[in-house]
Amino acid sequence: SDAELVWVDVQQGNVPDARGVRPFNVLYQFVSPRDGRLMSVIDAPAGRSYAPVNVPIQTAIYPIVLPFMDLAEALKIAKANGLSGPIQRAYLYWRPLSGRPAVLVWTIYPYPQGPTPTQYNIDAQTGAVVPQPELIN
Repeated sequence: SDAELVWVDVQQGNVPDARGVRPFNVLYQFVSPRDGRLMSVIDAPAGRSYAPVNVPIQTAIYPIVLPFMDLAEALKIAKANGLSGPIQRAYLYWRPLSGRPAVLVWTIYPYPQGPTPTQYNIDAQTGAVVPQPELIN
């Protein structure tokens, strides 16, 4: 009942549908600020599933707060900055920065990935491109 959204992850699935298209799955992660438990909700073509997350938390988790831009807007900015073609994955969460407070970032991965993975990082509140060296994973 006290769940706060902390992560949105949009991933292209591995199993193609009847048309040969690999549909996207959307994973949402929620945290309970009361006891720190994590819960995942996955929306996939086969339906919705729920699962507790039983991994230790390595970094601070901040709730995703409004306002923030949706993925369609972040994709427009990424395309204006060199993204071409389809995407494989995009996720939204608070990313720590070197020497500065964390920012809410859409991290977008094109499809297919080359030998050196490419990503586009868009500040989901300002629309600014966040350079990769500033991000701490």
